[in-house]
Formats: sequence, C-alpha cells, structure tokens
Amino acid sequence: PWTDSDWNGDRYSWYSSKSKIKYIIFEEGITKIDRHSFNDNYNNLKNILIGNSVTLIGINAFRYCSSLTNVVIPETVTNNSITYNVTCVGEDAFYWCTNLVSVELPNTITSIESYAFYYATALTSLVIPNAVTSMGWEVFYNCSSLASVTIGSGITELSDGTFYDCNALQNITCLATEPPTL
Repeated sequence: PWTDSDWNGDRYSWYSSKSKIKYIIFEEGITKIDRHSFNDNYNNLKNILIGNSVTLIGINAFRYCSSLTNVVIPETVTNNSITYNVTCVGEDAFYWCTNLVSVELPNTITSIESYAFYYATALTSLVIPNAVTSMGWEVFYNCSSLASVTIGSGITELSDGTFYDCNALQNITCLATEPPTL
C-alpha cells in the first residue's frame, strides 16, 4: 500500500516503472485511489480489481490508461469496520481508456458523473443499474463502438451530450416509466 508520503513532489514513486504495470489489485487496507494516481498513459495496465476498503477514487484516477480492458466496481466498501455503498462513478474516472471493453457497475450506483467513460472507444454495451437517477455531461462521448445500452428504471435526468458521437449506437433500452429530462 502507498500513502501520500509516497508522493515525491512530481510523481508517485512507481511512476518510473509505469510501463511494467499490467494488473492492479487494491487489497484490503487501501482506502483511496488518489486523484491522478494512474493518469498519464499507463499503457500496459489491463485490469484493476478494487477491494472493499477503497472509499474514494479521485478525479482522473485512471485517465489515459489506454490498455485497461476490464473494471469491476464493488457494491460496498469497508473502512474502519464501517461498510459504505458505492454510489457514484466520478468525473473523468475512465476518461480515454480506449480499450475498455467490460465495466461492471454495482446496483448501488446512483449517478455517473460527466466524462466518466469519455472516449472509451472499445466499450460495446453497458447496463446502467436501476438506482442511477442522473448521468452527467458527455458521459459516453465518442464511445464509437457502443452499440447497446440498457438504462435502469430509476433514471430521471440525462445531461446534454450523454451519448454524443456514439455512431455505432443502435439500441437504447430505457426501463424508466417516465422519460428522463434532458
């Protein structure tokens, strides 16, 4: 595990080895993935497994991780013996992860913030959980392989450009009984 003391003023201590990192497992005891931690072309990072003790994934945490293919976000996280529900995919979380094929979102997610999957050009389908009520600006901007999206029953608001430039998009299934506001 690393802490803020691993910050050397410019990059984290593992920065010089970033091309060798292929898999990351955030084990029990890791409580946060700080902003910009793996931002800046970790070109060989393919898979991440986020453990139950992570309570924060900072802005741009995995931005430009172009080889990242699979992400599983847990339903709950535990910190200091307290269990919390994961409720949000943060802004720019997987921005420009151009090989991201698979994302598993837990049923506890209530919002997906702006640019969360911006330029995730390999993503072909996604199921938005029923608990999601809102999606931010350009969440799926230029997800050029995105062909199918199922939006859960809880959606009430879609921001402008949510699916902007998703040219392969053929099927959007919205399970909401009332159309979301734009």
